[in-house]
Amino acid sequence: MQHTISFGLAALALTVSSTPLQAQQEPLSVGRVELCSTYENRRCVEPRTAFGVSDARLYARVHLVNAVAAEDEVSVELQTNDGARRAAITLSVPARRRYRTLARFPMPPSGSYRIVVRSAAGDVLSTTELSVR
Repeated sequence: MQHTISFGLAALALTVSSTPLQAQQEPLSVGRVELCSTYENRRCVEPRTAFGVSDARLYARVHLVNAVAAEDEVSVELQTNDGARRAAITLSVPARRRYRTLARFPMPPSGSYRIVVRSAAGDVLSTTELSVR
């Protein structure tokens, strides 16, 4: 029985050590996206997902988690619900584990939209629905 326990622990040690921690983590992910029409003191004032056409701007504050702390880029897109891109901006991400960045767009006409955050490779990291009335 002693040999079985030793063998089991050795197998467990090999399994744990053969999977590097960085391979398990996504290099860049989105913690959350806040949308607002007023941005003051580096914060969204009254975050929401419903806006009026009279609001001048749409702000998307993106909270990023950079697990490997490497420089990267993200694009933040304003799309119609059928996927047509209305506007997009590419933003640099510094080599920090957590980072907040801001994208600004003119308020679109009435309709349903989404904010899509993509990695530099084009993978979708986050989608946030919004409406303009």
